Amino acid sequence: AVTLPEPEEVDADRFMPSSRSIAFRREVFEKAERYPEWLDIGEDMYLNHRLRELPIRMDFAPEAIAYWRPRPNVSETWRQYFRYAEGDAVAGMYPERHAVRFATYGLLAWALARRNRALLALLGAGATTLVGRRARRLFGLLHDPSDRARAMLSLPGHIALADLAKMAGYLSGLSRRSARERR
Repeated sequence: AVTLPEPEEVDADRFMPSSRSIAFRREVFEKAERYPEWLDIGEDMYLNHRLRELPIRMDFAPEAIAYWRPRPNVSETWRQYFRYAEGDAVAGMYPERHAVRFATYGLLAWALARRNRALLALLGAGATTLVGRRARRLFGLLHDPSDRARAMLSLPGHIALADLAKMAGYLSGLSRRSARERR
């Protein structure tokens, strides 16, 4: 509920499926240059970008069911998001998304260091909006009040954990990309 959007939240024109939720003809797969062997994670997103560049029809099927297993503990969750972002950097994908994350946390650190209440209030409003959207998903799935309370208390921590893992992973991936380009 924290990570995955509900079907009605998905913009079908911008949706990027993963390998567990995609089907295509072999000739399209070949035209898109297959999964890149040089990329050990994020290869499905890399292929999606190649598919989007082709003059093909892509249909979104919101009724399809695809399973994605969230990791069962903090260290595995960290590793999962770290690796996703690392693959993004190696492949040169989503630099704007990662830049926004770095800028946001950088601004937060700066605002805390300067005790800038106006900027902290602005960042707090943005965080409240982000957490609120995810909290609504949780409320739709959880009906027991104590489950809802525990989920709400852990939600900001989960978001921060994923964000910090993504930032560390992206930096690692940039280093790997640089080393790969020097070869």
